[in-house]
Amino acid sequence: MTAKLLTAIALASLITASAATAMGAPPGAGRVVINLTGDVGYPRQFDRGEEIDRRQHRLFEQVQPIVDSAHLNFTNLECPFTQRLPSVPDMWPLSCPPNRLSYVIDAGFNVFSLANNHMMNAAAPGVLYTIRALRERIRPDRPLW
Repeated sequence: MTAKLLTAIALASLITASAATAMGAPPGAGRVVINLTGDVGYPRQFDRGEEIDRRQHRLFEQVQPIVDSAHLNFTNLECPFTQRLPSVPDMWPLSCPPNRLSYVIDAGFNVFSLANNHMMNAAAPGVLYTIRALRERIRPDRPLW
Protein backbone atom coordinates (compact mmCIF):
# COMPACT_ATOMS: atom_id res chain seq x y z
CA MET A 1 0.00 0.00 0.00
CA THR A 2 1.12 3.52 -0.70
CA ALA A 3 1.57 6.14 2.00
CA LYS A 4 -1.34 8.12 0.52
CA LEU A 5 -3.67 5.12 0.70
CA LEU A 6 -2.64 4.35 4.27
CA THR A 7 -3.20 7.99 5.23
CA ALA A 8 -6.66 7.95 3.63
CA ILE A 9 -7.60 4.73 5.45
CA ALA A 10 -6.34 6.13 8.76
CA LEU A 11 -8.25 9.38 8.24
CA ALA A 12 -11.46 7.55 7.34
CA SER A 13 -11.09 5.36 10.44
CA LEU A 14 -10.47 8.40 12.61
CA ILE A 15 -13.50 10.22 11.24
CA THR A 16 -15.66 7.11 11.68
CA ALA A 17 -14.49 6.58 15.25
CA SER A 18 -14.95 10.26 16.08
CA ALA A 19 -18.45 10.29 14.64
CA ALA A 20 -19.47 7.14 16.47
CA THR A 21 -18.11 8.53 19.74
CA ALA A 22 -19.79 11.90 19.21
CA MET A 23 -23.08 10.14 18.53
CA GLY A 24 -22.82 8.17 21.77
CA ALA A 25 -21.78 4.86 20.23
CA PRO A 26 -18.45 3.18 20.94
CA PRO A 27 -16.05 3.14 17.98
CA GLY A 28 -16.81 0.26 15.66
CA ALA A 29 -20.36 -0.22 16.95
CA GLY A 30 -23.12 -0.15 14.40
CA ARG A 31 -22.86 1.56 11.08
CA VAL A 32 -21.72 5.10 10.30
CA VAL A 33 -22.89 6.60 7.01
CA ILE A 34 -20.61 9.19 5.41
CA ASN A 35 -21.47 11.33 2.39
CA LEU A 36 -18.61 12.93 0.47
CA THR A 37 -19.32 15.89 -1.81
CA GLY A 38 -17.33 18.37 -3.81
CA ASP A 39 -17.05 22.13 -3.74
CA VAL A 40 -19.62 24.32 -2.00
CA GLY A 41 -19.63 28.08 -1.99
CA TYR A 42 -21.78 31.06 -2.72
CA PRO A 43 -19.28 33.69 -3.82
CA ARG A 44 -20.38 37.29 -3.79
CA GLN A 45 -18.70 37.58 -7.20
CA PHE A 46 -21.42 35.50 -8.89
CA ASP A 47 -24.93 36.59 -9.78
CA ARG A 48 -28.07 35.34 -8.04
CA GLY A 49 -27.00 36.43 -4.55
CA GLU A 50 -30.55 37.46 -3.69
CA GLU A 51 -31.86 34.02 -4.65
CA ILE A 52 -29.11 32.33 -2.63
CA ASP A 53 -29.96 34.41 0.43
CA ARG A 54 -33.69 33.81 -0.02
CA ARG A 55 -33.37 30.02 -0.34
CA GLN A 56 -30.58 29.56 2.24
CA HIS A 57 -30.19 25.87 3.26
CA ARG A 58 -33.07 24.96 0.93
CA LEU A 59 -30.54 25.22 -1.89
CA PHE A 60 -29.84 21.56 -1.05
CA GLU A 61 -33.49 20.43 -1.14
CA GLN A 62 -32.96 18.05 -4.06
CA VAL A 63 -30.30 16.13 -2.14
CA GLN A 64 -31.62 16.75 1.37
CA PRO A 65 -32.88 13.14 1.85
CA ILE A 66 -29.37 11.89 1.09
CA VAL A 67 -27.78 14.40 3.46
CA ASP A 68 -30.31 13.54 6.17
CA SER A 69 -29.51 9.84 5.85
CA ALA A 70 -25.87 10.21 6.94
CA HIS A 71 -24.04 10.78 10.20
CA LEU A 72 -21.24 12.69 8.49
CA ASN A 73 -21.60 14.93 5.46
CA PHE A 74 -18.28 16.11 4.08
CA THR A 75 -17.87 19.05 1.75
CA ASN A 76 -15.11 21.29 0.51
CA LEU A 77 -15.60 24.99 1.22
CA GLU A 78 -14.55 26.41 -2.13
CA CYS A 79 -13.53 29.81 -0.84
CA PRO A 80 -13.20 31.78 2.40
CA PHE A 81 -16.38 32.80 4.18
CA THR A 82 -15.41 36.31 5.27
CA GLN A 83 -16.27 39.97 4.91
CA ARG A 84 -12.87 40.45 3.28
CA LEU A 85 -12.86 40.79 -0.46
CA PRO A 86 -10.30 38.80 -2.44
CA SER A 87 -6.90 40.39 -2.09
CA VAL A 88 -4.67 38.13 -4.15
CA PRO A 89 -4.45 37.86 -7.93
CA ASP A 90 -6.45 34.92 -9.20
CA MET A 91 -8.28 34.10 -12.42
CA TRP A 92 -11.48 33.66 -10.36
CA PRO A 93 -11.03 35.65 -7.13
CA LEU A 94 -13.74 34.39 -4.79
CA SER A 95 -14.97 34.99 -1.27
CA CYS A 96 -18.34 34.30 0.37
CA PRO A 97 -20.28 36.44 2.82
CA PRO A 98 -19.93 34.72 6.22
CA ASN A 99 -23.68 34.39 6.79
CA ARG A 100 -23.83 31.94 3.88
CA LEU A 101 -21.78 29.42 5.87
CA SER A 102 -24.91 28.78 7.93
CA TYR A 103 -26.74 27.64 4.79
CA VAL A 104 -24.28 24.76 4.38
CA ILE A 105 -24.35 23.82 8.07
CA ASP A 106 -28.14 24.11 8.37
CA ALA A 107 -28.47 21.76 5.40
CA GLY A 108 -26.59 19.15 7.47
CA PHE A 109 -22.95 19.34 6.38
CA ASN A 110 -20.63 18.82 9.32
CA VAL A 111 -17.16 17.87 8.02
CA PHE A 112 -15.28 20.53 6.08
CA SER A 113 -12.14 20.81 4.02
CA LEU A 114 -10.50 24.15 3.41
CA ALA A 115 -7.84 22.67 1.13
CA ASN A 116 -8.42 24.13 -2.31
CA ASN A 117 -7.17 26.71 -4.76
CA HIS A 118 -9.47 29.57 -3.64
CA MET A 119 -9.23 29.42 0.16
CA MET A 120 -6.36 31.92 0.23
CA ASN A 121 -8.15 34.43 -2.04
CA ALA A 122 -8.68 36.76 0.94
CA ALA A 123 -5.20 35.95 2.30
CA ALA A 124 -4.54 34.46 5.73
CA PRO A 125 -7.11 36.65 7.54
CA GLY A 126 -9.86 35.22 5.29
CA VAL A 127 -8.88 31.66 6.18
CA LEU A 128 -8.68 32.47 9.89
CA TYR A 129 -12.09 34.13 9.78
CA THR A 130 -13.54 31.04 8.06
CA ILE A 131 -12.13 28.77 10.77
CA ARG A 132 -13.44 31.07 13.50
CA ALA A 133 -16.87 31.20 11.83
CA LEU A 134 -17.00 27.38 11.75
CA ARG A 135 -16.01 27.15 15.42
CA GLU A 136 -18.65 29.70 16.41
CA ARG A 137 -21.35 27.55 14.79
CA ILE A 138 -20.54 24.39 16.78
CA ARG A 139 -23.29 23.39 19.19
CA PRO A 140 -23.48 20.43 21.60
CA ASP A 141 -26.19 18.86 19.42
CA ARG A 142 -24.34 19.70 16.19
CA PRO A 143 -20.58 19.05 16.25
CA LEU A 144 -18.54 20.19 13.27
CA TRP A 145 -15.22 18.82 12.10
